[in-house]
Amino acid sequence: MARATLESGLQTTLSEAMASVRHTVRRLVAFLVMLGLFAAGAGFAMVETGATLLVSVPQTRSAETAVTILCVWALLLVIAAALGLHQGAGLRRLGRFVAGRLGVATAVAMAQRAGRPEAIGSAALEDLAVLRRGVAGLAARALVQILALPLLILLAFAVHWAFAVLAMLFYGVAGLLSHALVAALRREMELMRAGGAQAQGLAADAMRAGEAILAMGMLPRLAGSLLSTEAEAAGEAFLARRRASRLRFGLDAVLGLFGGSFLFLMAFLVLGEMAGRSVGMGFFFLTFALIGPFAAFAGSSREVAEAMAAWQRLRRMLAETPSFNRGTAFPCPQARLVAEHMTFTFRGLQPVLLRNVDLAPEPGEAVAIVGPSGCGKSTLLRVLVGMFPPSAGGVYLDGHAVHQWDREALAGHLGFLPQQPLLGRGTVAEVIARLGTPDMAQVLEAARRAGVHEAVAALPLGYATPVDGAWPLSMGQQHRLALARALYRRPRVLVLDELAAGLDAAGEAEVIFLLAELRREGVAVVFTTHRPALVGAADRVLALRNGSLVRAGAQDGPPRLGAAAQAPMLPGRKAAAA
Repeated sequence: MARATLESGLQTTLSEAMASVRHTVRRLVAFLVMLGLFAAGAGFAMVETGATLLVSVPQTRSAETAVTILCVWALLLVIAAALGLHQGAGLRRLGRFVAGRLGVATAVAMAQRAGRPEAIGSAALEDLAVLRRGVAGLAARALVQILALPLLILLAFAVHWAFAVLAMLFYGVAGLLSHALVAALRREMELMRAGGAQAQGLAADAMRAGEAILAMGMLPRLAGSLLSTEAEAAGEAFLARRRASRLRFGLDAVLGLFGGSFLFLMAFLVLGEMAGRSVGMGFFFLTFALIGPFAAFAGSSREVAEAMAAWQRLRRMLAETPSFNRGTAFPCPQARLVAEHMTFTFRGLQPVLLRNVDLAPEPGEAVAIVGPSGCGKSTLLRVLVGMFPPSAGGVYLDGHAVHQWDREALAGHLGFLPQQPLLGRGTVAEVIARLGTPDMAQVLEAARRAGVHEAVAALPLGYATPVDGAWPLSMGQQHRLALARALYRRPRVLVLDELAAGLDAAGEAEVIFLLAELRREGVAVVFTTHRPALVGAADRVLALRNGSLVRAGAQDGPPRLGAAAQAPMLPGRKAAAA
């Protein structure tokens, strides 16, 4: 079931996932509103049956009549209870569907935001949990009952037209106050979240530069900045909270006022002989049926506001993420990667990051891309591997647009090493095998080529060691492990971001040797780096300048090294090179 949900989620775009959720919610809520109406009708019939029992039995003194009426009353009670339970179960199923359907889309969106702070992922997962609780909780049930009240008001006409008019007036006033209350609570939460995020950012900066802050006497000013940021956010949130408190008090007052008005109207009609005594029980039922959902909603309005705010945040995140689909496994006889007149910019009013980029690495060619931090090198590589579709032009693998490929099929031809190689969960062998069933011969080969085999073999469980967040490897070894994942199954095109990140001089020399091996095997390699030795090992050096790829000059990166430095032999590898 989970596998089917995942496959279904990957086969649609992120916008389609949101549309699917909205469509399903509308349909199921409409069905639950009908259930609520039937339950209310059954409850009203129970009240009328009870009234009949109280009026008829003393007059007829018939035991059979009493038993019949009691059986009908019990049947109606069972029906009303079953409908209520089914309504709650439907909301729980809806909560699971929303979390599962959006969970796939959110996971894809977070994967496409590589290099972003991990806080984005944790906040998105928290929003999913809040949304699920809101959909499946008491607040959602109260909201469904409120939506059913216009149909329930029609029953009020069966009791008395004056009661129906009073019910419509109450519904309008209570509905407006409930809407304003949720809006005020959402405003408070947005202010608190924005202020908290800003304060957390300042605190994170302080932790990263803690020694400098203490050594250079910046702590008092930093503490003052943190306090002023929190105080400003708390002040605005306080105003929104005060407005919400006033609205909740107003809603409670309206509930009490109309409850008394309903009872007063019932007494006036019955005592004035404008309605029968049996009508009084219908008054009581409809009074509580109308007031009860608003009272429950007032008590859980914060839960509704949190769920609505979480939905909007997820919607914004998914709207800002490029569409992703399952794609097609195209034939790939030559594995030629070509970027033609490629231009890219993020959605919205964002500057153009890449403009008119042409790049076509030949088989057996290593192309180094240099440039200052923040110039768009990592973004370029993500577009090359199809994580971001180009805004204009195209990137093709054997003539087929890379972003339209089936991702698993593409990974057999194109290996990717991101700048921040988060490795996920599983054993070391499964991580190298991209979380699939490991081909141990291929796993061992990739690990040896990446220079991580000795470190893995030294672990207590070797390649069966679980990678679950308690990292058994250093940062440099994790980078090598991610490189082994890119090398797994010998793809004929490699796109590598910061190829030697976290490696010492010996590790850098091993990477240079690996580049030489890959070139001899006819593998096309595109990589970014800031290291002069790796730049010298490339066949071509291109610089990313103002969004365009140009030939590197002295001002763009380290100078090219001599040919002798391009493929240094390491001890113990001369025989293999021969």
